[in-house]
Amino acid sequence: DLYMQRLVDDILAPACQTIAHGPPQSGEELLPRVVTVILEALLQHLLRIKARISLQGAQRLQNDVDYARNWIQTSPLVPRARMRELASLSVFTRLGHVLSLLLPPRLLPEQISES
Repeated sequence: DLYMQRLVDDILAPACQTIAHGPPQSGEELLPRVVTVILEALLQHLLRIKARISLQGAQRLQNDVDYARNWIQTSPLVPRARMRELASLSVFTRLGHVLSLLLPPRLLPEQISES
């Protein structure tokens, strides 16, 4: 989905570039806030419009979350020392909880054969 890619390219990447020009202490504080604000805004938007999300929409949202996390973990704009911390922010946990409500449970092969 291009939505998250556009958010990353148009907002997150430039913010990371700008933060990199400041003192390291400001980056430690600002980077988590920027990532959280962008993803929280997405969640708030879905709640505000009372989005009715289909299975395909939930899968796209999962792909968007995965894209954002992958970008954080691989982008040269994110300091290596911060990648793990940023990829495990509480906003990702909240998104995971939302997705667990929207997506059907994934059964393991042994669970399927037992039924």
